[in-house]
Amino acid sequence: MKKKILITLISICTMLLTSGIVNASEEVQGSFYFSIQDGEAILGHCNTNATIAEIPSEYSGCPVTTIGAYAFESCTKLRSISIPDTVTSIGTSAFTGCKSIPEIKIPDSVTKIGSLAFENCSGLTDITIPASVTSIGTQAFKGCKGLTSVTIPDTVLSIGDAPFDSCTSLTQININDSNENFSSVNGHLFNKDKTTLIQYALGKSDTSFTVPDSVTKIATNAFAGSTNLKNITLPASVKEIGFSAFNSCSNLESINLPDAVTSIADSVFAYCFNLKNLSLGDEITNVGANAFYCCSSLSDIKLPNVESIGEWTFTNCSGLKSITLGTNLTNVSFGAFDCCELTDVYYSGSEDDWNKIEISTDWNYSLSSATKHYNTVISATPKLTYAAKKTNTSLTVNTSDFQD
Repeated sequence: MKKKILITLISICTMLLTSGIVNASEEVQGSFYFSIQDGEAILGHCNTNATIAEIPSEYSGCPVTTIGAYAFESCTKLRSISIPDTVTSIGTSAFTGCKSIPEIKIPDSVTKIGSLAFENCSGLTDITIPASVTSIGTQAFKGCKGLTSVTIPDTVLSIGDAPFDSCTSLTQININDSNENFSSVNGHLFNKDKTTLIQYALGKSDTSFTVPDSVTKIATNAFAGSTNLKNITLPASVKEIGFSAFNSCSNLESINLPDAVTSIADSVFAYCFNLKNLSLGDEITNVGANAFYCCSSLSDIKLPNVESIGEWTFTNCSGLKSITLGTNLTNVSFGAFDCCELTDVYYSGSEDDWNKIEISTDWNYSLSSATKHYNTVISATPKLTYAAKKTNTSLTVNTSDFQD
């Protein structure tokens, strides 16, 4: 009997080690698994069935200084967490999926909050970032849908992209004027000189938003997941738009891209189901993968100077009937026009020019079967302009901007 129990225990330990749940160098204390490095204890894992977690300040005589990557990942039953003031670093995805925690008090010993540290802590309604913190990682609070406001202290020196991605209730990101690196305008997060819009506060009820004239860059995922915005106006100063910047803005209907923007990054407008009025600068040379994925309301688009079109760029754009292209086009990647219903392609070159374009035969039937209109004269793309009004719900298009 004893031999059978021993064999069972050995089997369980072997399974835990090989599965990665427990690292071979880790030791167990209560619900926690620790390792020691350079005289400091690192919390590596927590029992996923834990409901209350009180992290000790020391382990084996060593101070607990780090909550390691994925330490509490998927601890969905966890309702309460106590972090000692010995901890200085919260690792990548440390609390990912801890959806039942309503509040986390970060001690004023912590200097670093890692990327995705509190991802999908959807029950979290209150969190205080202490003045000791100097670094906040990319998407650190992604999916914290219960957060309505947050204050970033003056001590923060760096913030990764989209720190509050998918925080759909967040209406206010507060930053004191004395912060030397970041600023807040009407609850939205910018760098200090307001040249980069880092994070739009997704919980705002506004249906229109005008980006300030000082902005030259829209950061990765800056507007991603906004469900209220219908119209976005970008100033002529904008030169760069990051990956997935407007991804899943499901009610977005109108947006203009300034002439200074020459590339559309991957997934920028993916899942913008209602996007129908899109003004693009004539200098766009590259359209990234999935850029317009599932933009089912788009009916036509002009890309007169584009050189390449990425994978799955217009996939599931079921309303797209026509596209205008120029002789600079050299490559169309696989799946770029999958599940589209293109009827017309307007092309500025000859049929011989068209046949020289490297077009993938995979999932591009819509493009190959559409009627080609060769030697099309391409006029300048008309621009959408927005009238200044007291209400933020209306859009005025100046018809004088359109040429026959």
